[in-house]
Amino acid sequence: EALAAYQKAHGVLRHAGMGHDRARALWGMGSTLIARSEFEEAENALAEAAELFEAADNTPLLSGVMLEQAALQEARGDHGTAVATARRALGLVSGREWSVQRVFAHLRFADLLLPDAAEAESHLLEARRLAERLALPHLRYRLNERLGSLRRLQGRDEEARVLLEAAVDEIERLRGTVAHETMRASFLRDKITAYEELLKLHLARGGVEGSHSAFAIAERAKSRALVDLLTGVVKESPTRADDAVEGRIRDLQSDLNVTYTQMFEGTDDDGHGTPLPDLRGRAIELEREISQLRLRAAATSDLFTPPVAPDSLEHPPSDVTLVAYHLVGDEIVTFVQGQGGIRVVRNAGSAATIARLVQQLDVQWDRLGAGREFAERHMALLERSTQRVLTSLYMELIEPLEPLFKETVDPTSDRTVASPKLVIVPHGLLHRVPFHALSDGGSYLLERFEISYAPSAKVYSLCQNRIPRGFDKALVLGVADPSIPAVAEETQAVVKHLPAAELLRDQQATVEALRLKVPGCGVLHLACHGMFRVDNPMFSSLKVGDGWLAASDVIRLDLAGALVTLSACESGRNEVFAGDELMGLTRAFLGAGATTLVASLWLVQDETTAELMENWYEHLSEGVGRATALRNAQLALKDKYPHPYYWAPFVLIGQR
Repeated sequence: EALAAYQKAHGVLRHAGMGHDRARALWGMGSTLIARSEFEEAENALAEAAELFEAADNTPLLSGVMLEQAALQEARGDHGTAVATARRALGLVSGREWSVQRVFAHLRFADLLLPDAAEAESHLLEARRLAERLALPHLRYRLNERLGSLRRLQGRDEEARVLLEAAVDEIERLRGTVAHETMRASFLRDKITAYEELLKLHLARGGVEGSHSAFAIAERAKSRALVDLLTGVVKESPTRADDAVEGRIRDLQSDLNVTYTQMFEGTDDDGHGTPLPDLRGRAIELEREISQLRLRAAATSDLFTPPVAPDSLEHPPSDVTLVAYHLVGDEIVTFVQGQGGIRVVRNAGSAATIARLVQQLDVQWDRLGAGREFAERHMALLERSTQRVLTSLYMELIEPLEPLFKETVDPTSDRTVASPKLVIVPHGLLHRVPFHALSDGGSYLLERFEISYAPSAKVYSLCQNRIPRGFDKALVLGVADPSIPAVAEETQAVVKHLPAAELLRDQQATVEALRLKVPGCGVLHLACHGMFRVDNPMFSSLKVGDGWLAASDVIRLDLAGALVTLSACESGRNEVFAGDELMGLTRAFLGAGATTLVASLWLVQDETTAELMENWYEHLSEGVGRATALRNAQLALKDKYPHPYYWAPFVLIGQR
C-alpha cells in the first residue's frame, strides 16, 4: 500500500515538475522496495532521489537517502560498500545543526559496525547525546533498543535490561496511540528486535524468575493487536463512508468478485480468458483501493490514547498443558506451562530445519490433491513419505518436550498426573505445522492427546472466558459445485444433528443473508470453497452464493459466542506478520466474536470432509466437549483413511 501511494505521488509530482518533492517520493519508494526485497528497483529509485537532492543542494535529505543506500548494500551482502556509504552520509551532516539527521546517521553506522561493540558504542553514545534534547519517542526507543542490545553483548546485563525494558515501554506507549485495528496489526513489523533482545536476556538468566519473565515478554510480542480486538480496546470500525464512497466500494467489490471467480476457475490452455498473473494483479489493485477507502472512512479524530489490554496471564486448568513456541533467530524456544509452573526448553529445534520440512510437507499435500486415481495407485508410497516428514517434525518439535508431557506436578498432592490435553501456541512458520498429526513413528500425537490451538496464551485465555451461546439457534450455509458435490450431503447431515438450524443453500447463501441471520447464533457452519490470498491475507475469502465473503467483511459480523466451522479449503491458513499477528480468516472470525473456530490448513478432500463433519456434529449433539468431539471424529476417520491428508487438515482454535 505504501509503495502504491509513493508511486502515485511520484507520477503527479513528475508531471508537475516538483523535483524536490519527487525526490522524497523516490526515497520512500526505495525504502519500501528494500522491505519487499526488490533490490534492483530500490537501487534505481534511491539513485535518482540522491541525484535530485544533490542538484538541489539539500544535504540533510541527501544524507538520509545515502543511509538508505547503505541499508540496501548491506542487504545485498556488500558490507564494505555499505560502511563506506554510511561514513560519507555521516560526514555530510557532522558538525552541523541537523540533529535528527545526525542521530539517524550514527544509528545506521552503529548497526553496520556491530558486532564490533567498541566501535559501535561511540556512535550510539553520540546519538544518545544528540537525542536527549529532542522530544521524539520514535528515536528514544531505537536508541534504547540498540544500546540495550550492545550492553547485552558486553555482558552488562542489568544495564541491558533497563534499556530494553525502556524501549519496549516506549513502543507500547506508541502502540497505544494507534486507534485503528488495521494499523495496530502491522505496528510491530519493524519494532520486534527490542522484544527479542529482552527475551534473550531473560532466557540467559535462567531459573524460575527468568522463565516467567521470558514467557511474559514472548507473549507481549505475540498477537497483541488481536488481543486488543478481542478485549474491545480497539474495534473494527463499522463507520460508514458517505454515499459516493460506499457506492464506489460496492462497485469495486463487484469487480473483485468477478476477478476472484476468474482466478478460481483458471484460464483456458489455448489462451482464452485472462492470464492468471494479470488476474492477480487486477485483484491486488482492487483490494488496495477498497482497503484505502475503508481506512479513510474509519479515520478518527480522537487524539486520546485508547486503553491498553492488560498483560496478565491466567493459569491453564489442571488437566491442560500449554505449549508455546517462540523462534529466536534459528533457535526454537519452547515454554511449557502446566501445574508445575513454566518450564523452558532451549534449542527445541532449528527454524531452518523446520522450514525445509514444512516445504516437504506441502509437497506431500499437493501430491494427494493431484487426483483420486493417482492417490489410490500410490497410496502406500505416499503414506510412507508423509510419515517420514511428520516423524522428522516430531523429533524437532515434540521429542525434546516428552519428559515434561509425561508428568506434570499437581502442587496440591505432590503426585504426578498425566496431562491428556495440549494447547499448542505456534510462532512464525510453526503456524503451518499440524502438530496433532506429528508422529513418533508408532503413533500420532492425536492418539495420545486432545489438542487445540491458539495464536497466543492470552488469546487462549480470552476465548476460554467468552460466554458460548447454546445450540438452539444455528445457521448452516452450503454452496456446492461439480468439484465439491458432497457439500449438499454434508450440510444435510449437519442439520440433522442441529434441529434448530436454518439451512441456506447455493443462491440462498448470500453475504446479506449471512449478515442478517448470524447475530445470536450459537453455531455457524460454512461448507464451500475457500481461497487464501497470500498477497493480501485479509481478503482471503469464502465462496458464497452471490460472490466471495472476505476476511475483511467477516470481521464486521456479529458472531459473539458462536462456534464457527469453516468446511472449506485452506480456511485456517494465515499470513504471519512480525509480532506474530495472524492475518486471514482466523483473525477475522475470532475478532468478530467467535469462541471456537474449526478451520483447515490445506486443500481438503470433499467426501472425507463431509464424513468428518457429520461425525463431529454427532458428538457435539451428544454433549461431548468441542476438542474431544473433533478428536473423536478425526480418530474415526483415520481408521478408515489412514493418510493424514484426509483426517488431519482441520484444527480447533480457541475454546475447547
